[in-house]
Amino acid sequence: MANESLTLTVARRDPGAGTGFIAETDKRVILQDKSFAGKKVALVSLPYSRITSVAVTSNKSLMGHFFSSSSIAVSAGAATHEVEFRGQENAHHIHNLILWHITR
Repeated sequence: MANESLTLTVARRDPGAGTGFIAETDKRVILQDKSFAGKKVALVSLPYSRITSVAVTSNKSLMGHFFSSSSIAVSAGAATHEVEFRGQENAHHIHNLILWHITR
């Protein structure tokens, strides 16, 4: 990655809702992973060629879209990284961009 030229496609930060950060470049997905033991947080960089699946889930509350949440699960090898968002728009947009990159 050191000599790689990257073009940032999209970056989303959703404070207070799970993982909170995901960015897409023309070559990889970069996300903040809080699933490590203890209070450790990792910045994970996944090349599109290593991503095997991407999924989006949505939880609508009885109160409508204001309290709804969504998450994206990105699998690469044996690891699955999950990013949570408030609402649904950001998660669906990121999901569609990752899917476009891994299927072209």
